[in-house]
Amino acid sequence: MMSWPRFPKLMAFALWLSGACLSSAHAGRFIEIAPERVASLTQQLPDKPSGLGPACLDRSAWGQADVQRRLQEVTKAAEKIAAQPVPAWDDEAYLEYSRNGVRGNGERMMNARKAGLHVLVLAECSQWAGSYLPAISRLLQALSTQPTWTWPAHDKDLRNFRGQRFEVDLFAADTANELAQTLYLLGDKLEGSTRKMVRDAVMQRVLAPVRASFEAGGKDHWWLKADHNWNAVCLKGVTGTALALLPDREDRAVFVAGAEHYIRNYLGGFPPDGYALEGPGYWNYGFSHYTELREMLMQATANQVDLFDNPLVREVALYAYRFEMTPGNVALFGDAGRNTRMDDTTRAYANEAYGLGQPQTLFSQSVSVIAPANSSPLVQASIKLFSKPAPAGHGSASAVGLQTYFNTVGALVSRPGPGETLGFAIKAGGNGNHSHNDVGSYTIALGAEQPVGDAGATVYSSKTFSKDRFTIRGINSWGHPVPVVAGQLQR
Repeated sequence: MMSWPRFPKLMAFALWLSGACLSSAHAGRFIEIAPERVASLTQQLPDKPSGLGPACLDRSAWGQADVQRRLQEVTKAAEKIAAQPVPAWDDEAYLEYSRNGVRGNGERMMNARKAGLHVLVLAECSQWAGSYLPAISRLLQALSTQPTWTWPAHDKDLRNFRGQRFEVDLFAADTANELAQTLYLLGDKLEGSTRKMVRDAVMQRVLAPVRASFEAGGKDHWWLKADHNWNAVCLKGVTGTALALLPDREDRAVFVAGAEHYIRNYLGGFPPDGYALEGPGYWNYGFSHYTELREMLMQATANQVDLFDNPLVREVALYAYRFEMTPGNVALFGDAGRNTRMDDTTRAYANEAYGLGQPQTLFSQSVSVIAPANSSPLVQASIKLFSKPAPAGHGSASAVGLQTYFNTVGALVSRPGPGETLGFAIKAGGNGNHSHNDVGSYTIALGAEQPVGDAGATVYSSKTFSKDRFTIRGINSWGHPVPVVAGQLQR
């Protein structure tokens, strides 16, 4: 673990964030965030920090019969997890990407260390007897002191691993959010020394670096200006962390104003008809975090800041229904994994907020022991168990129909009529930064099966998002259901 004196600038920011108030003069130093907006949001935020949903001390919420029923699976699994040691940190697994471009081992190692936290915390919130606090504390201490929260593929020069600087990526943002939500949920049940350790690590590794980027107009964190999933994922994690952890509401207002300003870039990646240029898998990833950010801001501002009050967002939400060929069956265009399905929790939230008239509801969503690696499962659990999404502007029921034509990219999806099972999708356009050279690709759905179609993603490596991307078979048009003309693949 690196020491504070090696990071004087970050130390100063983190110590300032820990308790000092933001002066109006200091607020004016933000290049792209209006100080008057920070002042307005300061009046809207509560006096004390708060995570998502009720804290576990609220037994009227966590003691409800339905909540207890839906937590049975994770509570049962918690006993086994609590009895096991924290998976070890492995330098060699982390360094593998920098040596040979292999991502998987380092990511699996880091995911495994974090994977049990939500299970232990939810089990403790369910029983509220202190049974899982020792295991939770051990895990919090391990996560707070590991060399970095940044994934190997996003630390090519190993500056984070070596403690030379902290940069917030997808995993770091979600890890910080998960840790901050843990502190909020458990409150004073955790020992003060553990709370301080976690708080200091989050300040140093996430909040201070992003705060510095806000002051510099987005410098050092390129995803603030990105028009794809990184923007929504990282902003959600950072903002949720600030709302749950920072004691001064003006400090929290800075992060809310930053999220409100920079999240517009994520929406800039969608055409007017809501088509997900990154493909269905990345709709699941990016838009699920966008909906979580919406719920965080709604709860924090008494429904005054609504990221769904935008007609484009409604179209983006409807993509998850319009892109299905048959129930649960989508074409794997772009970097979509073999088992990609549209995320039902995100669909349920949007369905309830917009009143889309679709069958998905949050009440029907299970709380799983196995959570996606790229997520904040404690945040997701709070939404599933307790959220009642406030109605959004531009909301109304919407019939999906038998066909959807996304005219901005030339993609057609056809669904079977009553008593039929055959659907299909045809694509004439690309997929943004997750594009394959696959103009003309198609997939046929027969019920839940795909007898012929697009194979989707390949295994990620150091080449995947480099200048060599289209030398990879399966990302270039090799293997896609498209013509090879005169022996030549598509350009």
